Amino acid sequence: MSELSDISAIVDSYYDGMVRGDEDKLRHVFHPDCFVIGHLKGDLRWASVDRFIAAVTDTAGGRDLDDADYRNTINAVDITGDTAVARITNKYAGMWFTDYLSLLKHEGRWRIINKLYHHYADHDAT
Repeated sequence: MSELSDISAIVDSYYDGMVRGDEDKLRHVFHPDCFVIGHLKGDLRWASVDRFIAAVTDTAGGRDLDDADYRNTINAVDITGDTAVARITNKYAGMWFTDYLSLLKHEGRWRIINKLYHHYADHDAT
């Protein structure tokens, strides 16, 4: 597989893990020291990956990716050596986001080391 294919697979696993509340899948794609940062409904959220995974698994409930409340598009991937940034737009639980995922290839494997997101509060489904 190419580096772009590997990164795309990580991004797809990340989104699938969020939607389904799959803790094992999320722990596989995130580095344990990762932080997830952004504003959600006007409030700054700065969470460890453990806190983020707990929140996602509490709310997910094994949803189906075919549900209209869930969409994911990889808009861009920039790769430089063993570092990369993926910009994705997604709809999660009826809310729209742009995620910037920083990735690092370490010991032959890409992992998300930071997630920075923007929540489009004015575009959320009611």
